Amino acid sequence: MAHRWPWVLSGLIIVFAVLMFWCIPDMTGRSQLGDYLAGIASTIAFIWLIAAYLQQGNELRLQREELALQRISIDLQREELKRLGKFAALEQVSHLLEQFDLSLRSNSQSPVKSANDLPMAFINTLPLWKPILEASDTQAVYDSYMAWAKIEAPCNEFLSRIVSAVELYCEATGDVVFAIGTSPVEKVYFNYDKLLNIPFVRQYVGAAHQVATNMVLMEPGIDKMHLAGYGAMDKLFPGAVKAEALAELRAKVEAREASLKEENGKNA
Repeated sequence: MAHRWPWVLSGLIIVFAVLMFWCIPDMTGRSQLGDYLAGIASTIAFIWLIAAYLQQGNELRLQREELALQRISIDLQREELKRLGKFAALEQVSHLLEQFDLSLRSNSQSPVKSANDLPMAFINTLPLWKPILEASDTQAVYDSYMAWAKIEAPCNEFLSRIVSAVELYCEATGDVVFAIGTSPVEKVYFNYDKLLNIPFVRQYVGAAHQVATNMVLMEPGIDKMHLAGYGAMDKLFPGAVKAEALAELRAKVEAREASLKEENGKNA
């Protein structure tokens, strides 16, 4: 009803002006009434100006309320999508890690049947290092290296699965876990405490961190193992290993050994 008052007031003023016109018999009086009506018209115009201003203000208020409700609705939708995204991510995290355990159990050629057994399995391969690094028989080096690789490969796959699972979780939640590290080994090694806070991942974190720790601490020896194993493979199967990759690995090992000798010379 509030928006009708300008119409009612304007109608009353017009009716009043018409009645006054017919009540005045002479033209002089009617001329004066015309001037009076002009003033009345200005008043009506002013009334409509006020009405338009009030109406516009009311519409703006309604628009603001509507926009506020839309923002609330959008925020609720965003939170719901985020919640659903988090649950979907957790489901994928669980699937990634459970599938890895399942692949170990179902692979008859795998010497390890559970991800939690990988740290001890890695340590148990240490006796293979000596024949790989010191044997003169190329075939013996190759056989020992392949036996060692059967453990190293699932260890690397395990750490890669952990990192992939955590990255899926971070994409859904916006959390930052891997602030330090570039390779999967380094990411698991340096971010142990944060990994403990992620559902499904935390039950594998202990084993993953032990594997990553062994690989970080034994990195110089692991590089030597790869160099010896790939060298034997290249001799037995010429062209199977990229010459550039082998040369790069050899340069890395030699540079580390030269740096170590230099450091030992300074300390002597």
